[in-house]
Amino acid sequence: MRAVTLHSLALRPRAISVPSVRAPPSFLQMPPLSRPTSLPRRRLTRLLAVGCACAVLAVGQAAETGSLEALFNEGAAAYGKGDYAKTVALFSEILRQAKPGPELESIYFTLAVAKLRQGDNDGAIDSFRLYLRTYPTGSQINDARAGLTQALVNASRIAEALASIGTLRELGDRSGSQGIDNYANLLSLTLHVADALVDAEKPAEALALLQSALRRDKILHRQRERVADLARLLRQASVMSGSAGLGSAAAANREALAARLKDASEALKALEENPSFDVPRLLLQARCHLVLDQPWEAVVVYRHILDNFPKSSDTPYALQGLVHARQASNRPADALLLAERFISEFPDHALATEIAALGGQLALEQGKIQAATSLFGSALEKSQGEVRQRILFQLGLARFAGADWAGSRETLDRYIADFPAGEWAENAAYRSALTWFLDLNDAKRYEKAEKALKAFIKTHPSSAYLSDARYRLAVCQFAFQEYEQALASCTEWEKLHPDDGLLPEVLSLKGDVCKTLGREDDALTAYLDAASAASTDQVLSYALSEAAKLLEARKDWARLSELFRTQVSRQPDSPLVFGWYYWIARAEARAGHPGQAWDFLAERIASSLADPKREDVETRLRLMAKIRDRQRKDDPAPIPSRAERLPDATAPLARARLAYYESFLLRNSRKPAEADAALLAIGTEYDPGALSAPLLAETGQALLKAGHADRASANFAALLETFGKSTYRDYAYVGQGDLALAAGQPAAALQAYQNAIDLAGAEHLLREATLGRARALYELGRLDEAAKLFEVIAASKEWRGEPTAASLHHLGLIAAKQGDLPKANAFFQRVFVSQGRYPEWVARSYIESGRAFEKLSRPGEAAATYREMLRNERLAGRSELEDARARLAVLAP
Repeated sequence: MRAVTLHSLALRPRAISVPSVRAPPSFLQMPPLSRPTSLPRRRLTRLLAVGCACAVLAVGQAAETGSLEALFNEGAAAYGKGDYAKTVALFSEILRQAKPGPELESIYFTLAVAKLRQGDNDGAIDSFRLYLRTYPTGSQINDARAGLTQALVNASRIAEALASIGTLRELGDRSGSQGIDNYANLLSLTLHVADALVDAEKPAEALALLQSALRRDKILHRQRERVADLARLLRQASVMSGSAGLGSAAAANREALAARLKDASEALKALEENPSFDVPRLLLQARCHLVLDQPWEAVVVYRHILDNFPKSSDTPYALQGLVHARQASNRPADALLLAERFISEFPDHALATEIAALGGQLALEQGKIQAATSLFGSALEKSQGEVRQRILFQLGLARFAGADWAGSRETLDRYIADFPAGEWAENAAYRSALTWFLDLNDAKRYEKAEKALKAFIKTHPSSAYLSDARYRLAVCQFAFQEYEQALASCTEWEKLHPDDGLLPEVLSLKGDVCKTLGREDDALTAYLDAASAASTDQVLSYALSEAAKLLEARKDWARLSELFRTQVSRQPDSPLVFGWYYWIARAEARAGHPGQAWDFLAERIASSLADPKREDVETRLRLMAKIRDRQRKDDPAPIPSRAERLPDATAPLARARLAYYESFLLRNSRKPAEADAALLAIGTEYDPGALSAPLLAETGQALLKAGHADRASANFAALLETFGKSTYRDYAYVGQGDLALAAGQPAAALQAYQNAIDLAGAEHLLREATLGRARALYELGRLDEAAKLFEVIAASKEWRGEPTAASLHHLGLIAAKQGDLPKANAFFQRVFVSQGRYPEWVARSYIESGRAFEKLSRPGEAAATYREMLRNERLAGRSELEDARARLAVLAP
């Protein structure tokens, strides 16, 4: 395996624009507008007969009464069938022939209603206004004003609609025949006007209108009063009409009041049976707050709806609005929980797709990849068209962010197939190609990436991602050990993209190539140029570190010290400054000035000993211990062993760090057992909440090794909770994986090891995380996947040691499980022949080798293997020796 560099661990891909799920304006399900009350057909017929008679007298010989009755009958029948155009034509003809009179009031009113229902809003406005002028004290004046308001809203004549609503409200204060019969209908009209105001970008006016509207309790009160008022008027009319005939005006008035009382009573009953009556108004009010950028006010209203009307059919709309309000109030975590609640409670609702998509975006922004993938997947099920295009792409992004390279590639390729000319087709194509490059677990990643990247460049010759693609192709050439080609590619890249933001990465790669080719001067120049151009701490740190190694190899201590002193003067407040102090002190110590180097570091960490955010303190302390160990015996100014020049360590963290320094003095003095005991003491004596990330990491490992699983678990949990972005968090993930594996939970272990690689970058424990993944895969029975990883580890020169022994042993176990016992035996024998320093794996391999020989019916070779094991002095005390003796007793009694 090639040495790990900035490039082999794959820099995060260049920023690629990610579309956000734009939340559509919230919409409201308004209650249907009550139909303006009109006279019953029978009463209309009777009044028309009277009206027609008067009209005949007024127009002389214009028409026969019978012909007008025929027109009415035909028009009324058309109205009943919903043929409003015919109704308008016939009733207009009646009014053309007859002059206005009290008896024709219903004709004027019904004509206006027919035009409204026909969709002729301007015609309806004119007709309702004609009715109001003609019958200013008419029996249906309130219904006429309601119809006029509706027509004005429909025609987007909002200012006039507002005035009309105002007039209706004035009617609400009246009693008698001109009062409002249906207050619910008045609120419905108010909501329509407010909704139109919002659409007209006048949310403040809409909010004022809604806030002045009556609530359900007041509407109930007024509706009950109106019912009582109409009952009183009906009683009076009944007394006054006496025995008047059906065609008389008194009888008609009595009949009209009876109909109005019936409608008002029905409206009252509907109000009493609808406890959620206020919800549509509250929803629209909350929407106004959102449009006015008042999310907290919207939250209050939506919460009120959810808390007080949990069984309302409009609850999903309140919950949807609350999701948007929480997002707008910068509470993304709350918004995500609400989105998940919506999907759980209303999975089949029409809004479910929108909310799932928004929840997926919120989860992705918060790094909750599993939740994002689940939500986008849910949204995709019922999405169509442009919405499906967006969701499918974002599902690919979620899987990409979660390092699910195969899943991301499959999703992005599906996006390209379904939407070849889609808005994000090029973006998807490049990310798909990039998944091969980033898949660290694919042994042929560079080969596949090179093929995919070249195909992308050919298909998208003018892409904005060309500079990134060419850079990664150069990395592939470096991985293929095509060093001259890689160097040429870097040089060509500089010519093609001199001002591109990737220049520092390309220069760093150029430095790696030159260093590999032994061209150290060129490598040093490239690294220094990369550091000068760097715009991120990651690249700056890498380039300076590589340059420092080259200068150190040359023993150019003066230039090494000057390089980092200059960097400190340029960026004294950089978070990397402690690392630069390290190199300055290291150069001074190597130049023969250990006392000055020690003092230099001591002065610069003194004020940071109690600061848990300064993760480089431990690194500096290790260097100080190393300098102390290498101090020359004749140095006139001995370096203290316990930092007398540091301030009193009263804070727990400061004391723990000084104890850590002492442990390294012991380790450097060839006292490893005492050093381990000192490190373990820090883990047992100090509360996890008092320690820094490096101490939690290292003492956690020490506790785990010593068998203190619970305390180690607490350290790892504290590391992730308190230092979630620490570069040491891979210790926590690997430790959690080890604990899970020991507890017989391989699935949980696999996830933890994967987190160490994908989430933490495995900056310190890539080898351990990779070995852990392989062991977890083996325990899960995924033998082919496990074998590939064990082979990579066993072949890695950089990872030689106990991981090699463990990998060879497991490769033997896998071969045995797959029925290839000779192959298994070859692996076991490699362990006890070449890995003698690791008695655990040697002992296990002897036993497994003996068993393999027994299964092959070769008892002599099995017995010889057990005897050889018993003669191995390094295995003294191993429990496996008893197994060997037991098998020998059977094979060679």
